[in-house]
Amino acid sequence: MTDGPLRRLFWRVADALDYLLTLARLHILDALAGPEPATPADQQRARDREQIDGKGNGRLQASPSQRGSDAFLTLPGVKYCCAHRTACGG
Repeated sequence: MTDGPLRRLFWRVADALDYLLTLARLHILDALAGPEPATPADQQRARDREQIDGKGNGRLQASPSQRGSDAFLTLPGVKYCCAHRTACGG
């Protein structure tokens, strides 16, 4: 093979096929072994999420932008600037 673009293309294709094969093997292993048991951190995260969603004692409230990647918490009585997600002075 040459040292040019054809060689790079060959190794990119070989790498992509190896990646897909590895994903297939891991998917089969996950299907055979089943889900992992919940860790204490997972359980704490679930309790925190319930509290955020309003099922808890009501101390924390979810913001209107809770859906999506820009989710953040708001505390009662604290105003936040939309651009920086920081507490406003006013």
